[in-house]
Amino acid sequence: MMQKFATFVVRNRILFLALALLLCIPAAYGVANVAIEYDLLTYLPNSLNSIQGLNILNREFGFSSTANVVVRDCPEWQVQELKQCLEQVEGVSGVFWLSDISDYTIPKEYQQDMVDQFYRGDATILQVAFPTGSSSPETRKAVNEIKGVLTENQDIIGTMVTTLEVQEVSEKEKIPMLLVAVALVIGVLLITMPSVITPFLFLLTLGLSILYNMGLVYFMGGRMSYITSSVVAALQLGVTMDYCIFLLHRFEEETSRGLNLEDAMVKALSRTITAIISSSLTTVAGFIALGLMKVEIGADLGFTMARGVFISVITTIFVLPSLLIVCAPLIKKLRHRPLLPAFSRLGRMVSRFRIPIFILLIMIAIPAWYGQSNLEVSYDMERSFPQSLPSMQALSRFREKYDLADSANLITKGLEPWETLALDQQIRSIPGIRSTSSFFSLVGSGIPDIFVPSAVSDRFYSNDYYNMSITLQEKSNSPVSEAAYEEIRQSVIKPDQEMYLTGQAIIDYDMRQLCKKDLTFIDWISVLAVGLIIALAFRSLSIPVLLVFIIQVAIWINKSFAFYAGNNMYYFSVIALGTIQLGATVDYAILMTTRFQEERLNYPPRVAITRATNECASSIFTSALTLCAAMIGIGLMNSLTLVKELAMLLARGSIISMLAVSILLPAALLLLDPVFSITSLKWPSRKNPKA
Repeated sequence: MMQKFATFVVRNRILFLALALLLCIPAAYGVANVAIEYDLLTYLPNSLNSIQGLNILNREFGFSSTANVVVRDCPEWQVQELKQCLEQVEGVSGVFWLSDISDYTIPKEYQQDMVDQFYRGDATILQVAFPTGSSSPETRKAVNEIKGVLTENQDIIGTMVTTLEVQEVSEKEKIPMLLVAVALVIGVLLITMPSVITPFLFLLTLGLSILYNMGLVYFMGGRMSYITSSVVAALQLGVTMDYCIFLLHRFEEETSRGLNLEDAMVKALSRTITAIISSSLTTVAGFIALGLMKVEIGADLGFTMARGVFISVITTIFVLPSLLIVCAPLIKKLRHRPLLPAFSRLGRMVSRFRIPIFILLIMIAIPAWYGQSNLEVSYDMERSFPQSLPSMQALSRFREKYDLADSANLITKGLEPWETLALDQQIRSIPGIRSTSSFFSLVGSGIPDIFVPSAVSDRFYSNDYYNMSITLQEKSNSPVSEAAYEEIRQSVIKPDQEMYLTGQAIIDYDMRQLCKKDLTFIDWISVLAVGLIIALAFRSLSIPVLLVFIIQVAIWINKSFAFYAGNNMYYFSVIALGTIQLGATVDYAILMTTRFQEERLNYPPRVAITRATNECASSIFTSALTLCAAMIGIGLMNSLTLVKELAMLLARGSIISMLAVSILLPAALLLLDPVFSITSLKWPSRKNPKA
C-alpha cells in the first residue's frame, strides 16, 4: 500500500510541486488580509456574565473605546481648556469630566461623591471616548494626536492605549523576529546537515506549509491573536523539522545502496510515511489539548499549530521528494562533514552507569515536581504587556504616587429609580468598595431626562440600561477586591433580573478562575492523549508511562527554574509550555524507544541500548537545536512579555528534553526491559536466541 502511494507521489512530483506553487497565491492573499487581534479579552467565553455585560457596556455606552488623560498640578480652568482642546481632536467623540455634571469652581469638599472618580491627589482624570474601536486607523490617529497635544505632566493611559502601543511594537518587530529565527535555524542546519543545500530545501518545504497555514486563518475565521501571530511560524518550523530530516536520512541511506534517485525516493518515502505520521500525531495531540482551554486563546494557538503540523506532514510527503530529487546533484556537490559532537561513547556510558543514572532520574524528579507544583502563577493582564510602553510607564507612575484604584461596572435593565438608588447604597456598604456613581445618584430621581446633560445620560443611561460605576479600594487582584466581587454576585445580582457585573477588574477575576481550572485539566488531557497514542503505537501499557514520565520530568525541571529563582510565570506560559513541550519533544523519546526495540531483535539489551543511543543522539540533537534556535530568535527580537517568556521557556525546554531523552531515558529503557517484555505485545522476548 505504502509502496504504491510512494510510487504515485514520486512519479507525479512535478505536478505536486506546480500545485504547491499555485496554492501560494490564495495563501498569500489570506496572509495579507488576516486580522491580528490584540485584545485578549475577546477570547473569553461569551457565556460569562461579565462578558455579556461588557458587550452591553460597549454597545450601549461606548466603553470599548475609552482612555484616561491624567493631568498633574493643573488648576481646574486649565483642565477645562485641555478638555475643550481634546474634544476638537478628529476621532474623539467626547471628553467626560467634572464640568459635565457639576460646576468645577465649587470646592471639591462639597461634592465629594461626584469628584471622587475625577481626582487622585493633585492629579485630575479626564475620560476620553472614541467612536471606533482600538483597531480602527481613526482611533490610532486620534490617540497619536492626543499624545502630541499633552505636555510633560500629562499622560494618556488605559487598556485601549496600551493595546494600540502593543500593536505598533508587534508590527515593527514581526519581520526582524522571523528573519532572526530563520537565520538561527539555518545556522543550526548548516552545522548539523551533510550538505549546504539541504537546509534551504527544508525551509522551502516548511515555508510553504507555514504560508498555507497562516493563509487558512483568513479563510477559516479571519483573525488570530498577536501571540499566535508572533510564534506560529517559528514554532511550526521548529517542531516539524524532524519530518524533513527523517526523509532525507532515509533517502541518503537508500541512494548509498546503489539505487537510482526515483527508486531510492520511493523506498525512502514508503518507509518514512508511517514514522512521520506517527511522530506528528503526538505533536498534534499536544496542541489540540491546548485548544481545549476554556479561555479561547488556547484554541487560537493550539488549533492553528495542530493544523500547521498536519500541513507540514503533507508538504514533506508531496513537495520535499521532488526538491530532493531535482537538487540531488547539487546536494552531492555541496556536501560537507557535519560539525556534530561525537556520540559514539554516549551509548556505552549510559549502558555502564544505567543504575546511577536511573537513581539520578528519581532524585531530579522529586525537587523538580516540588518546584513546579509550588510555582507562583501570575494572572495579571498588565504583566503581559511590555513595561517599556509609554502608557505602562505612565500607569506605573500613577499607581505608585496616587494609589490608583481599579473599577468595575454594574449593568441593570428595567429597574425603577428607587431600586437603582437602593443598589447604589447596598454596594457602597460592601467592604472593599470605595465609591459608586450612577445615573440617579448624580442627577437625582426627580429631574426630567430632558434636563440631564448628555455627557451624563450617555455614560449612565441608554435604552433602559443603567450603568453604575464602582470604584474599588484596592487593586483588582487583591483578596479584598475579590471578596467584594463575590459579595456583589451573591447578595446584589438576582438571577431573575437582567444584571451584569463587568469591567476590566471583573473580567480579569473571571479569567483567573477559568485558568486555574485549565491548569490541571489541560495537563491531564495532553498527558492522556499523548499516552494513548504511544500505547497504540507500541501496543504497550508500560512504555507510554515511561516516555510521558521522562518528558514530564523535563517539563517539571523547566518550570521549577522559575520557582527556585524566586520568579513567577504567566498563566498562559504555564499551560502552553506543558502541552507544547510534551507534544513537540516526546518524539525524541519515541525515536529512541523505537530504535531500541529494533536493535533488541538482534542484540542483547546492553548492546541494543548502546547502538540505539549512538544512532539516535545526532537526530535528537539536531531536532532540539532547531526548535531551540527558532524560539531564541523569537525571544531575542520580541519585547512583548508574554511572547518572550513562552519562547524562551520552549527554547530551554527543548534542550532539557534532549538531555533527558539522550541520557535518562536509555538507562530507564535498559533497566525496565524485562517489564516491557511482559506488558507489551510487540516487544522482543528475552528468550530470543539472538538476544
